[in-house]
Formats: sequence, structure tokens, C-alpha cells
Amino acid sequence: MRRGKIERLNMNQASFELLTRDQFFSSADFYPVQIDLASDTLLLAELSRSEMKARAFHNRRSTIRDRKVYRLPVQALLSWFPCGLPAATPAQYIFHNAFCGSTLLARCLDLPGSTLVYREPSALATLADSSPESQLTNMLMTLLTRREQGQEHTVIKLNDRCNNMIAQLLGLHPAGRGILLFSDLRAFLVSVLGKPARRQWLQERCASGCADLPAALLHPDQLPVSKDGEAAVRYWLTQMLFFSASHHSRMNRLLPVRANDLINDPVNITKTVADFLGLGLDEELLRSNIAAEQKNHAKIGKPFLRHEAAIQKELLARTHAEEIGQALQWKDALLELNLLNLPSESEFLK
Repeated sequence: MRRGKIERLNMNQASFELLTRDQFFSSADFYPVQIDLASDTLLLAELSRSEMKARAFHNRRSTIRDRKVYRLPVQALLSWFPCGLPAATPAQYIFHNAFCGSTLLARCLDLPGSTLVYREPSALATLADSSPESQLTNMLMTLLTRREQGQEHTVIKLNDRCNNMIAQLLGLHPAGRGILLFSDLRAFLVSVLGKPARRQWLQERCASGCADLPAALLHPDQLPVSKDGEAAVRYWLTQMLFFSASHHSRMNRLLPVRANDLINDPVNITKTVADFLGLGLDEELLRSNIAAEQKNHAKIGKPFLRHEAAIQKELLARTHAEEIGQALQWKDALLELNLLNLPSESEFLK
């Protein structure tokens, strides 16, 4: 089993109160914070709609802050539905290759009364790491789409570790659709190699199996490349392989979106995304929400200024130009081997 940072956090379940049947059915606000596969136990916290909106992420670290956490054995939950769990209502999805604006997009689409956008549920990331039975995925999706909010659509922005679940998640309901949000390799290299914390993130991703390419492709002869540069290329190519394979088989249900297009034209691209996912959002409300989220970007804790971000990225690109250049050459050498069957970016976007 691949284990990410979330799973390594201490989870002393004995300190969590057992959730009762009456509590569970009294509120649709119990959110599945995490699932412990070793003990077959769910961890849940009660979060109101306004609390869901306020949090930048809905991962374990963010959702349990100042919240009471309950434990619930999976078998106990299943026993409460003798005729089987109710089917999950259709959800829409945002898949991405990390550091490409997915959090801002997700928050811009989160409009109480119209859409509820979950941002990186840890429980789904745990399942992505473990290749579980489909019953667990169905159970989590039933819990995530259970909130009684009238006509609210459910959208889930997955953790990037979940890109191996695209086919499984879209297979849950024929009305489910998804966005494939991605940055080009150079932009990804700048984002990752320019910050020490992201280099550490990258090595953890590779160690957990998120950058598994055929062994013959890992070391093209006589080409210098740094450890982090190689890891970044491997990771990016692995995610693009997930995207291209999924898009080829489900072209009418997946929309590729360039991160650079989203940054340069956030209103129109976000509207395109909303329309493709069938969210039916009011354009004026959407524009207002985009403006509000850019003014106070919850992830970075300050306004998102496109020109300022561009200047910062260009500075990082110059600082790490040699390492980035070597990584790009290494990628070109991989593709020249013609063993990955990865389409060009122009072919992918057709």
C-alpha cells in the first residue's frame, strides 16, 4: 500500500467518541474525514455548510481543527442500511496535476445553494493509495453526496494522488463528468523546483508510487539531470499518462483545461468549466465569487495578483534555469524513445 503524508499522522482512534445511529441520522453534516483501512473504521466530524465554505481544504488536517471527531466502524454503518446503502447522487470532479490553480478554481465554483465543492477529501486519497474494493468507494461517495441542500450540485476536487481513480469515479454514475486541469512541464518545474518544501513534497510523491514509469525509461544515457528534476519529470509524465488515457476513453465526459488559460482568463474559463459540468450557475454570482476569492485567496492568505505571480515565477525560472533546462532535455529524451505512447499536448487537447 502506498502511504502519503496524511496516513503517517497519528490517529489515536481510542480518543474518538463512537458515533451512534441516532446521531448519524439526525444530521447530514457528518463529513467523512478519513478512513482507517487497517481497522475498517471511518472518522467523521460534523461540519455545517458555512464551515465547509470557509475552509481552504477538506483534508484531515483542515477539517478536524477545533472539531469533535467521531469514529464509526464501516460494518456498523452498513448494518444501518439492511437494503444496502442508498446510491450516491452524481458528482462532478476536478482532477489536476498539482500547483496549477485547482484550489482557486474549486473555491470559485463553491456557491452555497448552487454547488458544494469538496476540496481534497483525505478519505478518497487513502483509497487511491490502497486499491480498495469498490464497495468502500461507493460508501464514501454516498456519504459525500448525502447533504440535503436542495438543488446543490456536488463537485469534488480530488487530491492529485487520486488521478489513478478517474475511471473508477466516472464509472459510479453515467452523469458524472470531470475536468483535467494541468500545467505544462516547464511551469510545473518552476513551481516545484523553486521552493524547498515542494521539492520535499515531490520526493514523497515519488516514494509513494505516484511517478512510476517503466524502468527502462528512468535513465536516458549521458544526460545530466538533478534528482529533483528527474523526479519532477517522472511525476508530470505519470499524471499526463493518466489524463491522456482517461481522456481517450471518455472524451465526452472529460474536459482538458490548461492552467495558464485559467490564470489569464479566470472568468471565462471558470464559466466554461461550470457549463461543462452542468452546474447551471448564475453568471453574475459566479463573477462575484471569483472576484471575492481572488481578493482573499484562502490557500495563500492574501489576494491573488496575476501579474505579481507571473513576476515571481519568472524570477524562480531564471534562478533555476540550468536545472529546469536539463529536466526538459531529459523529458525530450524519454519521449524520443517512443515507449510511453504519450500524445503531444496539441493532440491531447483536441
